[in-house]
Amino acid sequence: MSKYVPRGKIMHRNQPPQSQKFFEQLIAYTQEVAARLKIAWDAKGRRNYTTWDEGYPTGYGTHFTASNSAVSQRKPLGRIPVLFRRFARRSGSPGVHFIVWDCLVPQFADLRAKYPMFEHLKCDVWCWGLDVAFYHGNALNGFATGTEHRNLGRLTKRSDGTWGWGRKGVNSYVGREPVKIRDMGYYEPFTRAQIEAEITIARWQKDLYGMEPMKFLGHLHVTSNRTDPFPHFPLQLVRDAVFFDDRPLDQMDWLLSFVDDPDFWKRNDDYIEDLLDTDLDDNQDCEVDVLDLWARKGAKAVQVEDAIYGSDDKVTDGDVVEAKKALYHLGYYPFAWGPVFTAGSTPEFQWALKMFQNRWVKAQGKKVIHLLPATGTLTDETVDYMNKMLAQYDLLPEQ
Repeated sequence: MSKYVPRGKIMHRNQPPQSQKFFEQLIAYTQEVAARLKIAWDAKGRRNYTTWDEGYPTGYGTHFTASNSAVSQRKPLGRIPVLFRRFARRSGSPGVHFIVWDCLVPQFADLRAKYPMFEHLKCDVWCWGLDVAFYHGNALNGFATGTEHRNLGRLTKRSDGTWGWGRKGVNSYVGREPVKIRDMGYYEPFTRAQIEAEITIARWQKDLYGMEPMKFLGHLHVTSNRTDPFPHFPLQLVRDAVFFDDRPLDQMDWLLSFVDDPDFWKRNDDYIEDLLDTDLDDNQDCEVDVLDLWARKGAKAVQVEDAIYGSDDKVTDGDVVEAKKALYHLGYYPFAWGPVFTAGSTPEFQWALKMFQNRWVKAQGKKVIHLLPATGTLTDETVDYMNKMLAQYDLLPEQ
């Protein structure tokens, strides 16, 4: 078996960093699991990957599989073989860099024991390589690795009190107690082990290649017909743990209570609201209320950095601040580093706005029609679509 050597930005060529060793071991483990499952590492089919925009990954994209584990006496490995075939290199299906199962698989314990670099993980993680950019999520493809978490997503409570999944809840759900998110319904919770795994592999990727927080996104941020990993994945908290908190995982209070605290999602929303209420810089003469300006009409489609002076026919300071708050509310990150909701455009704000604009597409025959020009310009039409997405995720304030 050939040794995996990632291409791209290697930080220490004479002495490989710990992060490189981590991924080498994780990929070697994945190759062994594939061999045990009699699944080819390279399927020799249609290519499902391309090259990185900058020669290496600079971002991270999160998905969930929308499937159950399917583990049974007849199928002790459940859907694992299916996922391996689907995401194999050159499988012809969309590819993905990481598969995160929701627990440790006992059948692979002997293989895991060979690789001490990731023995602390509490669920199985498999990696199909970081040397190529898989097709996994529209605008994410060229810059972000993709991670698929085994999770069903939304659940349906049936008339007899049981839970179902799939169309109209026709399939019976057997698993962890569902979590209710605002008024959006009930969802299969991610395990704490999955959240810890996400933080761990993203931290190692950031260490090896470098990564900006604005490029840490979910599938829903680049595709308007997808919801993963929202709304039951604490993306902002995970992003903070990757970029702004170097504490060990067992010292993060929110993570310790993620599974057991029934009020976790209320506290998560309060955390975001506290950030949205951050005071503006003292030097900024601008007063706004959270998400209060979205009914405004008549703003011309002008470049934001040239139009923050408050005149009636231009984008105002308040519009820019509210756009930043709305983007953050939806899981984007329109900041250089820490979230500061000040007036004035920045490259990060415009980049996040382009990601938002680029996600709104519809199919017309065999063509994909973009509903918004991805210009990074704040327009009435963009504001209308922000309102639409906020409403979809039950994030608009009560009137």
